[in-house]
Amino acid sequence: MKTTRTLLMASGLSAMVLSAALANAVDLQPLAATNLTGTLRLQQSLPCDQFLDLTTPVEHGRIEMTPARGLDIQGGHKLFNLTRLTLFFTPFDVDGACRGIGDAHRVTEIGVQLASAVSFRALGAGRSDTYRIRIPKEQFLITESIVENGEPKVVYVKPSEDVTGNISLLRRTVHLHIVVATQLRFRAGCDSLGRCLVDEIRDGTQTADIAGTIVFPETPTTAPR
Repeated sequence: MKTTRTLLMASGLSAMVLSAALANAVDLQPLAATNLTGTLRLQQSLPCDQFLDLTTPVEHGRIEMTPARGLDIQGGHKLFNLTRLTLFFTPFDVDGACRGIGDAHRVTEIGVQLASAVSFRALGAGRSDTYRIRIPKEQFLITESIVENGEPKVVYVKPSEDVTGNISLLRRTVHLHIVVATQLRFRAGCDSLGRCLVDEIRDGTQTADIAGTIVFPETPTTAPR
């Protein structure tokens, strides 16, 4: 238990140091990644030994990080603060049937948004302009909003694995790979006593692969001393 507490304290102190370093950076204007492309792949086990494998493209979104060109740190790496991630995907329909019961889902809105800013180290990838992104899954909190069959739903989730990707300051590109594990309960054909023909919990994943074009701020600003 003592070791666990020590690790947690060290993690907290590290986050404070990173935040302080960012606050003292010279250029605090964010870079913005626009013209986002990519997909969200839904893979979900279903009752009656069925399986959903559906891919829907990005409609629009925005990524922002600060400082605009990162904060140089030891080892040729960069420090960034991811302050915004907003993604909207193309709506879709899913129809299914199990044990004579039909099930239709009309998803008219599906979006993902970063719930709170997160600092991360971008490691040099062998070329001076390219850096590898790896954000611990425990630190990455997002909200997922869905309008399904006319009913809005909002949930807070964390990825099931570290968020990875890369950023190229010279090519002005950024890529992110986000995987979220899902577990859904399916109930249908229920009587007044709560007995159902279908009542199962099934696992799945949602995988987002996102790419964007970086736009740097035109006029740098100096942080107040």
